Amino acid sequence: MEEGAALFWGEMPPLMLVNSAKRVVPDGHDGEVSSVCVDGDHCVTAGWDGQLRFWAKHDAFVARSFTLAQRAQAHEGAVKTVGVIADKWVMSAGMDGRCRVWTRSGEAAMDPSQIPPPTPEGDAKDDAPPPPAPPVPIDDLGDDKTEEVSTEMEELRLARTERKRVLAEYDGPWKCVGTFVGGAGGCVNAMCAMHPDDTNTSAKPPGVILAVGSYLGSMTHMVRVLDPARNWAEFQVLSHPEGVTCLLRKARCEDGKDRLLTGCMDGRIRVFVRDPEAPDPRPPPPELVEGETAPEGEPEGEPAPTEEEPEREPWFPPYALESTIDAHQCVVDMKWLGEHPSFPPPQPPAPEPVPPAEGEEPGDPPEPPAFWPGCDSSAWFVSIGTDGKVKMFERRREPSKPTPLDLKYEKNPVAPPEPPKGEAKAYMWCQTPGADGELTAAPMAPRIRADVGAKVESFARTRTTSLGCWRELVSVGLGDGRICTWGHRVHDETGVAGWVLERTTPAAGDRCGAVTGMYEVGHNLLVTNADGEMRVYA
Repeated sequence: MEEGAALFWGEMPPLMLVNSAKRVVPDGHDGEVSSVCVDGDHCVTAGWDGQLRFWAKHDAFVARSFTLAQRAQAHEGAVKTVGVIADKWVMSAGMDGRCRVWTRSGEAAMDPSQIPPPTPEGDAKDDAPPPPAPPVPIDDLGDDKTEEVSTEMEELRLARTERKRVLAEYDGPWKCVGTFVGGAGGCVNAMCAMHPDDTNTSAKPPGVILAVGSYLGSMTHMVRVLDPARNWAEFQVLSHPEGVTCLLRKARCEDGKDRLLTGCMDGRIRVFVRDPEAPDPRPPPPELVEGETAPEGEPEGEPAPTEEEPEREPWFPPYALESTIDAHQCVVDMKWLGEHPSFPPPQPPAPEPVPPAEGEEPGDPPEPPAFWPGCDSSAWFVSIGTDGKVKMFERRREPSKPTPLDLKYEKNPVAPPEPPKGEAKAYMWCQTPGADGELTAAPMAPRIRADVGAKVESFARTRTTSLGCWRELVSVGLGDGRICTWGHRVHDETGVAGWVLERTTPAAGDRCGAVTGMYEVGHNLLVTNADGEMRVYA
């Protein structure tokens, strides 16, 4: 085999792939795990049992990872989502739309405005549900050292010992310091903190964004932007025709603006944009002028009584709708791919070599063109939907002149005209043109083509249920418990990089159910399934 042949036939060294389940995390939830987040050295999991569980050593070796540090009865019903909003601060949301703020910093609240006023009975206490009551009395069972007891008494004492162990797990550093209704009649499906910079997320954010969908027949479909400094008052409400299923935010894009992406049950992805440096258009508040005299009929030195003016709300540059993308039947999840290590910005195409004239020596190769389709593309992201498709979208520069549709999508070999100098650039959001636009249509790597278990007959029938982007890969959990992993590289004789299905990881068990979530926790990969188990993959 000639040197470089492996580059063409896909026999390159395999990328770091999702391998298999190595361990089931003990002391898991009594039901399905709905959400996972990582705050420093603690991993927080939320479940349909209404509890939050805080885990230590989540980044340790697989056999010693995930030690239960604390559990908390967070909500009376199921916990829909949990997310980190600052260092040592997390927020949970229940199915009924009630949100609770948790911290291990020792502070009484995120902001003084959130501290409730004292009551005649004393300081106000949070209404977080208490731990479950014991089914049997635990104080009237005598001394454990007594040897001669009946079998029934021995079983009750064992139950008491277990009960004390469970109650001890509710004592820990995490405390609930605030409760508010964030769903406004709906269910909070997702949340994210509005940090000014994505590289520094440890400070308390100036705002929190909640994605709200319908609950128990309500018609609440919106995205709420809340202000923690005003006891979770609304900054802005972004209405949607259907329930919002997922959120994706990127601060300080290439043009300096913030963008918020919302996935909706109507199958559309909406892109909202705001300029954080936009000036306040409101007129300045009136100032008192020195030397003014009192009005006629009023004694000197006694100012006329005036009503107290309401406190001026802080200026918040609002979000505005930038684009609406028809993506799926129903959007399930989205992940950014713009900073993907193995998917750099598109490179200029290699110019056609000019053959030298007869008798002349070949000269230097021609320079690449200054403009080509996709030269200014940015902000790639991947989405999955109930239609079973995995698609990639991008913010792409629009052609400056009208071109045929096939030219716009690079099916015509003729290059589009170069934009005139000095013309303002216009951008659009669209699905990435060509084969890179849909990952589920990508070919399989040659080394797994003979593996029958790696083939997926129909992604629409199998269902795509969860999405993860990490370590140069895109992984998608399926409804049958398998995980498909794609990489972006050269995989055939054309020498052009593209998506390729690198591996299909088998299901962890016959009855594990759908993959409901995949989370990168340090060096480990935590996968949750519909059977309620949490599994560490390596």
